[in-house]
Amino acid sequence: MDYLSVNDYLKANAYAYAYANLYAAITPDVDFAELSLTFVEYRHPRKLLKYLTGTRGYTAEESSPGIFRISGDYLPIQIIESGKLPEQENLWLRSLTTGLQASSLDSILYEVQKCGNKASLGVYLDVLLRANKKAFKEAENMARRGLPTLEEVFDEAGFTPRMIELGVKKGLVQGLETAARNALAEGASIEFVNKITGLDIETIKQLAMNI
Repeated sequence: MDYLSVNDYLKANAYAYAYANLYAAITPDVDFAELSLTFVEYRHPRKLLKYLTGTRGYTAEESSPGIFRISGDYLPIQIIESGKLPEQENLWLRSLTTGLQASSLDSILYEVQKCGNKASLGVYLDVLLRANKKAFKEAENMARRGLPTLEEVFDEAGFTPRMIELGVKKGLVQGLETAARNALAEGASIEFVNKITGLDIETIKQLAMNI
């Protein structure tokens, strides 16, 4: 969404670990330890940056306009202020929004088609599709305009929604358990871990016993 609150970050962080774990599981030659988490919002994340650097003791560096690198969490984190990014130079990042216009989607799909299966774009396309169903519905008329259909673009990019669907449940559980272990190792209470991950109390207690 356009605004990322501290509470949003805490909840999303737990699920982000789950999806990162899933991505590592379904993508050949990808190591979970080599991944990073990226959060995108349109406005400047002032309150979140203050929380991360003040309360959590992390470090934040604006490595380039609108791109903040956060160090200190279990995985490297980036927070993208998309409204500050030059449009033409950051098509992929600026398009990570729930307000994607059909014209921008056309540009994305054109670039995806050029990349073909040379780049791993399945997860990226899945995020766009889930967040912008209206824009994708409008794009279904592409064939009438002489453009490739969504199915053709997805096939060329190696986008396999069925594979992602089959792995979601297993990947989410594994990722949430990883996030829970990390939080417990840093001294978080069982109740807090239950709140941010949704795992049941008994499961969290078992995880705590094995740290």
